[in-house]
Amino acid sequence: MPNVAEQLTSLDEFVAWERDQPERYEYAGGVITMMTGGSAAHVTIAMNLAFALRHALRGTGCRPFGSDMKVIANHTVRYPDISVICRPVGDRDNHLSDPVVIIEVISPSTEREDRGRKNSTISRRLRSGNARSSSRTSALSIFTRARAIVGPTKSSRVMLS
Repeated sequence: MPNVAEQLTSLDEFVAWERDQPERYEYAGGVITMMTGGSAAHVTIAMNLAFALRHALRGTGCRPFGSDMKVIANHTVRYPDISVICRPVGDRDNHLSDPVVIIEVISPSTEREDRGRKNSTISRRLRSGNARSSSRTSALSIFTRARAIVGPTKSSRVMLS
């Protein structure tokens, strides 16, 4: 008998099913993928970026969220390493639908998916752009809707590892 996750087809069915699961899953195009934990390097990079963003965004009305905050956009459900929202968020809210920035720390095992389908489905929803940080090279790539901007600038230097 197939697993119930393999039988789900709609976003609404997935969201209802995921609510009762002990693990986290992502959903895109009817495909459900269980999330895995990150390496120490991955977590360190994500935390350093989130702390730097929190400090930089203070007083702007924007704030970063870590990988526990679900993003539902373009008929997908993702758990990006960092998402930034520029509107009030309630304490009981459990997902975002309108982040202005998404940051993914790229690991060798997730690079193909992070730079491919995941990037294209989420970035269509963003108002500003997204960023990708490599856990191998300590490089940060920032993507806007118009073009890719690669490399740190003087005002955006962050110790990645």
